[in-house]
Amino acid sequence: NRNLAVNINNTRLSGTEIKAGSEINGKTQLDMYQGSGGLLGVNAAYGRVSTAGTNTVNISGSTLTATKKDVAVTAADSSSASVNAVGLTAGVVAAGVIVAQAENSSALNIKVDGSDLTAEENVEINAERKARNADGSEKAYSLEASAMAGSGGLVFAGAGVSAQASENGEVNIAVTSGNNLTAGKAVDIAALNAPAVKAVTGALSGSLLASAAVTVAQANIGTKGKALKTSVTIGDNNVLAAETISVKAETNAK
Repeated sequence: NRNLAVNINNTRLSGTEIKAGSEINGKTQLDMYQGSGGLLGVNAAYGRVSTAGTNTVNISGSTLTATKKDVAVTAADSSSASVNAVGLTAGVVAAGVIVAQAENSSALNIKVDGSDLTAEENVEINAERKARNADGSEKAYSLEASAMAGSGGLVFAGAGVSAQASENGEVNIAVTSGNNLTAGKAVDIAALNAPAVKAVTGALSGSLLASAAVTVAQANIGTKGKALKTSVTIGDNNVLAAETISVKAETNAK
């Protein structure tokens, strides 16, 4: 699990610009290989990557004032995960499986309660789940699973090749009660949940998947037991004042 937290409680902050935030980044990668050559009666190449945990920013009973620029409260998950399972290089699998599983169930949470956020320009409260490279550019996929029969191998009756990728992450913002968000230009509250999921199965050069073998590739956005969730909640007794006010929750999964 990956757990991060920023807690600002009963605090007064003032400056030209105020930034409070946390970010999960980087890449988790697992490569699994079956041994090369020979005949295996019951054998498997199994790889699984699971990412979970919470990234939380809590502001409670505090005053944040930006005298010239913005107050920005952010929580981000720009990480990615991948798993690759590759079968034999030159052999036979009689009753084995080649399995790759990747899943993400992490959560981003921002909570602002009983606080005053004031900025000369903008007050921004943003939570984002989108895989990015170190330079900030968007990655093609946040979650990948690949299962391949290896070059020159034979996978036949009773065997299977399976790749499953499941994205169940959450992005939540709660502006609960008793808050004053005041900006000279804009108050912008936005939650974005934008995972990109890929699952692929197949055979590398020279491999053969016999007729009775099973191949499964599943890329899931949410499951029956746990849906993908994106939310923005504005509670009672809050004051938002600015030239423009924007409140948005967006899911853009692919």
